[in-house]
Amino acid sequence: MIKLKDILMEQILESFKDSIMQDDNGVKRSVEAVVKFAEKNKEKYFKKDFPISKLKHELKWWDKQNKDNAKKSNARMMKADTSYPLLVIKNDSYGLSVADGLNRLKKAIDIEKKKVIDVYIVPEQDIPDYTKVDNLLESESPNLLIPRRVEGRIEKLIQTY
Repeated sequence: MIKLKDILMEQILESFKDSIMQDDNGVKRSVEAVVKFAEKNKEKYFKKDFPISKLKHELKWWDKQNKDNAKKSNARMMKADTSYPLLVIKNDSYGLSVADGLNRLKKAIDIEKKKVIDVYIVPEQDIPDYTKVDNLLESESPNLLIPRRVEGRIEKLIQTY
């Protein structure tokens, strides 16, 4: 018998895979949950006017992900609001990695010609377990963990099953 949790998790992962990040060990986390964690601990993780030169290497991912549909990708990039901080994960083995905000970074560099941008830099070892995708539906605070745009879809799925 298929469990409701499995159906919901499959739907979340398939429909909102851009909202999921994965580490070197294959652990999947909710990007939104990690952003909310960083915002809650702003005094520790927020860096104002962070040098873009330290993140520029990450644009290879933007170029790779968006080469197939450049027109759509560029339109999405142009809508990005660079006033929101990027989420950057610090890993001991590979350094800094943009987990959320590649469109904002691309726009800041190519369109706005910025040299600095606001970021949250969160060391990978600081990220709490409750942000793991496996824990999303088991949380006592699901609204904290499940991306807002998913909540309505989950309610419809629950009513269906």
